[in-house]
Amino acid sequence: MRIPNNIIIKDQYTIGDEFVDPTTNKSYQGFYYELNGSFFQGKTFNPSSPKLIRKINENTLLNNPKTSTFSKVSGITSQQLQPPVLTYNYEYEGKTLEFYVKQINTDPFIIKNINEETYRHLRANPYPLYQIIFIGTFENQTITPEQAYLQMSGLKEWLSG
Repeated sequence: MRIPNNIIIKDQYTIGDEFVDPTTNKSYQGFYYELNGSFFQGKTFNPSSPKLIRKINENTLLNNPKTSTFSKVSGITSQQLQPPVLTYNYEYEGKTLEFYVKQINTDPFIIKNINEETYRHLRANPYPLYQIIFIGTFENQTITPEQAYLQMSGLKEWLSG
């Protein structure tokens, strides 16, 4: 596959404080290139280049000098120090109701808990890269966990994991 040079920003270099290798969750130091807002290892386009993700700089733990030193000494990245994603549970007609979204254009795919407002927005404005589901009773429809597992592959493993 050939990509026009005018859409690739190539020969970029990072010293290790911008990106994380998603397979190892460790800081990446070296050459990278940008293609359509995504970042990949290497100097120029290669269809098999591993993808990189930007480090999250919003982590207030890293603003503390002691935590920053710990991170550098231990090799734990800001990604690993992020607080866990909150689970949104809602009571609806006496039953627990949970909403989930699966981003299907990533490898590995990403499943997250979402709130009712986000669920309604995604349902009203469908995006081909997201699959949504709920478990419980919502708007006179009941979906059991077993039904949800059949409709959204990977959900059972994500919930148990």
